[in-house]
Amino acid sequence: ALLARSPDGLRADETAEALGRSVSTAYSLLDSLCQEGFAVHEQRGSYRLAPGSVLAPQDASITSASTATIRGAAATVAGLTAVLDTLYTRTNKRAYLAAASRALLAGNFAIGCGVMVVAGSLNDLVASLQVSVALGGQLITVAAVAMALGAPLMAVWWGNADRRLLLTLALLWYAVGHLVSACMPNYAALLPVRALSVLGAAVFTPQAAAAINVMAPAADRARAMTFIFLGWASSSVIGMPLHAWIGESFGWRWAFGLVALLSAGAAVAVWRAVPSGVRPPP
Repeated sequence: ALLARSPDGLRADETAEALGRSVSTAYSLLDSLCQEGFAVHEQRGSYRLAPGSVLAPQDASITSASTATIRGAAATVAGLTAVLDTLYTRTNKRAYLAAASRALLAGNFAIGCGVMVVAGSLNDLVASLQVSVALGGQLITVAAVAMALGAPLMAVWWGNADRRLLLTLALLWYAVGHLVSACMPNYAALLPVRALSVLGAAVFTPQAAAAINVMAPAADRARAMTFIFLGWASSSVIGMPLHAWIGESFGWRWAFGLVALLSAGAAVAVWRAVPSGVRPPP
């Protein structure tokens, strides 16, 4: 309990691991003594262990009691080893879950910023591409349709994939898509690229929820899922005005470039924090 409440989680893990190693060594030594067998000889008022010696009848009871004592101590040490091992494992899992949750929150923040980048920079976008506001707004409609159709299809297609790899690739796809979108010369070229890039959002957000549902213990699942979706809430509060400011100050292409940068950074975080082999049950 003291280790679990330690403000320094890494030090608590290292302490538990070191204690576990020490107790395991002591247990092995005691177990070896029990298996070798020994004799007890009275010599100058003290007892000396002599492996392989022949026991006198009067010494047998002493040897039997000593063996029982050592076996009891070995059992106690083995129990302590198991407790420390469990503590170390649980502390490690909490650290991994916290890091993975932060990475998935960052990914959802990047995804949300990308979804809202057109609305935030719409004024400069339509002026730059010389289209009407209504036509520019079709970029939002196309993205919504692509995500609505793509999310269930991608879930079926990639259902058995390792979530660490899948989530990282989705963010990289999203980053490349927004980078390419920023280089498009006209509206006709931008529209299909936009539709393809948001498929990364159709994959990431639902699969991030599925991954955290597998990684988190049952008692913490609701809290963990709420935490990672704070990324979307933050993107609506921070991302929209940020895109509007960048669009008016530097142009819509820079706003798209920022989304690409955020997505690439989130991809690195997800790859480093999410453990491999995470797959939802069939």
